[in-house]
This record gives sequence, C-alpha cells and structure tokens, in this order.
Amino acid sequence: MPRKLKYSSNIKDKGLLGKELKLAAELYCQDNSFEKISEMSIDENIFQVNTERRRKEMAECIIVRKYLDEFTLRRIAEGTIFLANTLSLYAMMKTNPLVFDFMNEVYREKVELILCGFE
Repeated sequence: MPRKLKYSSNIKDKGLLGKELKLAAELYCQDNSFEKISEMSIDENIFQVNTERRRKEMAECIIVRKYLDEFTLRRIAEGTIFLANTLSLYAMMKTNPLVFDFMNEVYREKVELILCGFE
C-alpha cells in the first residue's frame, strides 16, 4: 500500500544532492545502514557542509532516499554523477508529492509530444 505523503515546501533549501546521494549509495553498498550514514553525516561531516544545522538537513535528505530499491541504489553507487542526479530527481518524485505533481503536470505532456514526434 503506498504511503500517503503531504505537500511540503522544504525543497527550496535542498537541491538534487546528486554527489551526496552517490556517496550515501556507495556507503550503503558497503553494508552501512541509512541510520549509520545519517549519524556519519552529523558526527563526521561526510558531506562537507559548514554548519551543524546543515549536517542534520543533509542527513534527513539522505534518509528519505532510503525508499529507493536496492537495484537503484547500486546503479547510483556504480554509475556517473549524471545518473546520480537523474535518479535523485526520481527519488524526489517518489518522496515529495509536490515535485511529483509538478513533473507530472508540466513535463509529462512535453515528453509525450516529443515521443510522438510533434515537437
């Protein structure tokens, strides 16, 4: 059964976090749990951010990405930064209904037109 998510405007402070997601996926593939990666983010500053508040925000962002399946996380860890950014957008769409609705309403029609050759 799908999770019911609420709209949130917290994405204004967070980007795609492709490099960070790639690092987290690499750590996850080395048998670290997302909770452990979150602790590493706060305690060891693995994402190299300036403030304690930002460390906690990064940890929270990465924890949300745990809803990705094992196959996708492996592709992120082993793939390029472009692939990590693309899959980070996919993760945002999975975990943030505002991003999903925006992509669905704005870009879906454009992609369908391109695929049908009407551009």
